[in-house]
Amino acid sequence: MKRVTFLTGASSGLGRGLAPRIAEEGHAIALVARRSELLDDLAKEIEAKGGQALPISCDVRDKEAVQAAVAQTVDAFGPITRLVANAGIGNPTPAQNFKSSDFELVMDVNLRGAVYCIEAVLPSMMEQNHGHIVGISSRAGYR
Repeated sequence: MKRVTFLTGASSGLGRGLAPRIAEEGHAIALVARRSELLDDLAKEIEAKGGQALPISCDVRDKEAVQAAVAQTVDAFGPITRLVANAGIGNPTPAQNFKSSDFELVMDVNLRGAVYCIEAVLPSMMEQNHGHIVGISSRAGYR
């Protein structure tokens, strides 16, 4: 079975660091994030080392965009065997500046984004009776 990873938050931070390692393990990898120029550079780096990479500009807050990104990955590589739900943001805010809209943005990216990705890949994984879902979270930026 071909190993295919769908990695969110691939343009920077931990996702950027994980992507080449995942490709070195022999996975075809969908590089998913909002900043397409950074994804393009990363895909070229992976492909220069013999890996397979597909850069996909996608905001995980958009359920339909996530579903389209998963479909694009499946069209390019076949069924996804690993989801790494890594996209996330932090917004350290002193209490006197707290706004619910800041909290909602963090929840939309960090929680709903992961849920949308799981919902998009899970049916195929269950049909294959195979797959891994990795959720990544961080306390970076919190005081």
